Amino acid sequence: MTTPLLNSSTRWANVHLDRETERKAALETIDLLRSIKNLAQKALIQQKENDLSWTYPFSRWQPEHLDFILATIGTGEVRISIDDGRVKLEETAIPALWHMQNDGEHSLVLALLPSVVGQAIDQTCEDLTIPNETPQNVFAAPSILLELQTALAKADLTKLTYDPAYMIELTRQPLDTNDREFLQKTLGEGQIEIWMSGFANAHIRSTKVKGIWNSHLLNNAGKELLDSVVVARIPPEVPCAAEELEDTVRIASETLQWLEDDLERGTLG
Repeated sequence: MTTPLLNSSTRWANVHLDRETERKAALETIDLLRSIKNLAQKALIQQKENDLSWTYPFSRWQPEHLDFILATIGTGEVRISIDDGRVKLEETAIPALWHMQNDGEHSLVLALLPSVVGQAIDQTCEDLTIPNETPQNVFAAPSILLELQTALAKADLTKLTYDPAYMIELTRQPLDTNDREFLQKTLGEGQIEIWMSGFANAHIRSTKVKGIWNSHLLNNAGKELLDSVVVARIPPEVPCAAEELEDTVRIASETLQWLEDDLERGTLG
């Protein structure tokens, strides 16, 4: 059996372990995957997916075992940076499992969205204040800000939601340079940056206003397809969706089986 995490992968290229170390690393990885599977399964059964929060510090494993573990769990499509890189998160190929670096300390976190992201969101507390005076040659931006203000008043910014977020497509607006500069100055830049890869690439950044995000969608050639402003606690495509925990259980189970079969055959360790 071939685990789906290993297909078309080059991340094993730098994993060079002797057979005994490889065997021990495989056993450590089995224990980790079994724990992930059980926790995700429990959250599904109890319907407490949003409460799922578990941390596995790297200090629990030998460095050489970590090479094997990280190669096994792979990488996903979402990366998050907080406070100019003080905190970094990268989704793994197992849904809801994240690799987190927090002030230099590395860990794996099992959650729909790691709590450190929610904490950073809640530290953004500015309300949207529309300037009383509009600079000369600014025409479209004030109406966009009023629309955002109305959307914010209706939005629940206290919880994650996977419904489509309220969005204003700036690429469809008659904005000139002055309008864009006015919007940028009013909304400011926050401390959370998000990159997503896939069929297209997305760059999302929080603003200084709680609940407002700038989102840019680019094709693989780097051409901008969409420039938008989104109103949400966090854009809904960023967190792992609750139903994806079924994939968490499935992928962890399949990878467990692959490791156990290879240990039994002697192709590992």
